[in-house]
Parts: sequence; structure tokens; C-alpha cells
Amino acid sequence: MINVMIADDQELIRESLKIVLEMNEDMKVTAMARNGREALAKIAETSVDIILMDIRISSRGSCSAAAPS
Repeated sequence: MINVMIADDQELIRESLKIVLEMNEDMKVTAMARNGREALAKIAETSVDIILMDIRISSRGSCSAAAPS
């Protein structure tokens, strides 16, 4: 099973990606985040293998969220 997190500030995008990804029985969306700060918090509490993140996400952009602290 591949655990996926989706981080995007648009709910329609998050929900649509979840539906498409979960059509594959080997993938499960285990976390979704609305912004970079929320994504970092969810990473700390959830085990994920792949993160799909909007490059222009709000509140601590994706580049700074992905950078090591």
C-alpha cells in the first residue's frame, strides 16, 4: 500500500485527486492539507510515502515546506 498526502489550497483539487488516486487499489490518501503549515503538521503525525503538493500553496509555500529546517 502506498500512502499519499495531498496538499493544495483548493478543496476541489484535493478531493478530485483523492478520488482518482484511490481508484488504484495500491494507493490510499492518508492525509490532506490546505497549506504548507498544515502539511508539515500532518507529516509529523501521519506516515506518508508520497506527497503531492501545489507549488503555489499558501501559508508557508511548498518550497519552504519541503526544505529541511
